Amino acid sequence: MKKLLMVFAAVLVLSGCSLFADYYNAGVLADEMNKAVLALNKNSEASDKIDTLYGEINTLSESMNEPNQQVLDQINTKLTEIRKISTDYKAELERVSKQVPDFQAKSAKLEDPEIKQLAETFLADFKTSIDAELNFAAGYEKMITTDETAFKAIAEGKEPPSDAVYDQLNTELTTLNDKLKQTIDQFNKSWDEFSRKATGTGVE
Repeated sequence: MKKLLMVFAAVLVLSGCSLFADYYNAGVLADEMNKAVLALNKNSEASDKIDTLYGEINTLSESMNEPNQQVLDQINTKLTEIRKISTDYKAELERVSKQVPDFQAKSAKLEDPEIKQLAETFLADFKTSIDAELNFAAGYEKMITTDETAFKAIAEGKEPPSDAVYDQLNTELTTLNDKLKQTIDQFNKSWDEFSRKATGTGVE
């Protein structure tokens, strides 16, 4: 679904901080930010689960020469599971997004102008990346809804959404995913710059 955010994985050696207060505040910010990054990277594992379930749905769908209620029930069960995973995935994004003001409050305590500016930059980039991922999640939910509609229509002997509808959704998702990757690359860059200046160690 997305590229992973880079993780700060070294012992803090705050060589770039000239003041003890900055030494402490930068350390707290880096540690809490790293926890948020780890949470988002773990959250991204949802895409693997969804991919697996969609693979199983495709196999079931291809096994039907004509509508088969037993198979359709299995597909609907998997779609329900996908919906739950997607909902939980989005909820975790929103949870982490709500932490950003607290991170910004901690960055405001930094006294070194350069380190403070770097912190403000990577936090702005972090928020942008979360917003982009929330947009992607919303786009993915539209795809799930369309699939639910399609299999319900098949079960009722009605016409499912057209290929044009799916083509449009896929185009939108590709655009949203490309944007997401760009914002993650930008965050990884600014997060690494802050880490190197404030701690003497980059992220990986």
